Amino acid sequence: MLPCVLIALFAAPSLASCTHKELCYNHNHFTKVKIVFDWRDYDTEYMPEGMRVVFYPIRGGESWVFDIAGCDGSIVELPQNSYNIITYNNDTDGLVFRSENNYSNFYSTTESISTPNSKRAVKTADFLCGGSKEGVSLENLPEGSETVITLYPKRMVCRYIYVVKGIEKLSNIVDIRASLGGMSASVMMAEDLLPDGDNNCLLFGGSVKDDVIVGSFYTFGYNAHPNIFTLYIKAKDGKVHQLECDVTEQILKVERKGHIADVELLIEFDYTVPGGEGGSGAGFDVDVSDWEDVNQDIYI
Repeated sequence: MLPCVLIALFAAPSLASCTHKELCYNHNHFTKVKIVFDWRDYDTEYMPEGMRVVFYPIRGGESWVFDIAGCDGSIVELPQNSYNIITYNNDTDGLVFRSENNYSNFYSTTESISTPNSKRAVKTADFLCGGSKEGVSLENLPEGSETVITLYPKRMVCRYIYVVKGIEKLSNIVDIRASLGGMSASVMMAEDLLPDGDNNCLLFGGSVKDDVIVGSFYTFGYNAHPNIFTLYIKAKDGKVHQLECDVTEQILKVERKGHIADVELLIEFDYTVPGGEGGSGAGFDVDVSDWEDVNQDIYI
């Protein structure tokens, strides 16, 4: 566990220190802070169940971590000091957070996985929003004062949806996976930037809808080209059929804001899924993040 002090704020404030040291709020070296979340830069209807706010002392020392229920904010207390701050939604369970005790190096990432043809890939991202603020001085404040800190969370993941046309004999399909190359598996939390050289292949799911194959997922965005979309189809005869399409132009034509761009991919193949008896009727033996959690309508 990282060295920190954790204060969980739900119906009523409760204190738990992961360093197990005694804290005293009656001394004037602690100050009261009202955290306010301003969602003006937020562009989605989904609102997190809660937010985490991490205060990093600029001159070093233990970080202070507060979990706040809801999206409005709350009042917390921490030592008078100067801080850099990171906030992000605390209801994500499909992401891994690294270097959490370092403001500049703190990043979110996804886990490694293998494609159906045993090549390295990564899981898609869970929903993530957040923001940061630097150089917040909470020093030399009079006893009993309250400082208001406003944080501006914004969405940190892109929404991708895809539609695959031109596949015949869809009834012969047992399972579907797809991958997309040139994508980032990480984002730097303080700067909201993709790390240089983070060039990965995302693996995600798909399903049959009417006469097409569709899917959707979250991603931090692209970080390299070309972007090759690969469709893996497992047929009733147990064989895996692999189809590829370069979707770089479709991705590049969507304007990005930072690393954020919501992309709709339309892919056309001319392929008939073989039938046949025997073989394995089971799906792929791979663990893929729950791509169906993206609440995005797919128009065909």
